[in-house]
Amino acid sequence: MDKIKKRWAGYFVGLLVVLAATAWWLLRPPGLPAGFASSNGRIEATEVDIASKIAGRIDTILVKEGQFVHQGEVLARMDTRVLNEQRLEAAAQIKEAEKRGPGRQSLARSATK
Repeated sequence: MDKIKKRWAGYFVGLLVVLAATAWWLLRPPGLPAGFASSNGRIEATEVDIASKIAGRIDTILVKEGQFVHQGEVLARMDTRVLNEQRLEAAAQIKEAEKRGPGRQSLARSATK
């Protein structure tokens, strides 16, 4: 009877090894696609300081820190509510100056610049 138990134990261990190998094969991480290579190393990116031509608050940031961007790509949008109010106020001043007469129009235009 001992021989039969040892034989079944051997079959059971063999089955476990086959199941473990199958599970590893099915659950392993996928390899790299054809044409790609893997290596360790360090690549230095070019850091660039950016600034706006006018002062204001940023409304929306469209990229994440460390994200690669291309030249000309929009990175953020400014809150333009204050600028729009200033523009409307300047336009109202120009209209008021135009109503007063041509001599005062140049004064209003120089005040808005």
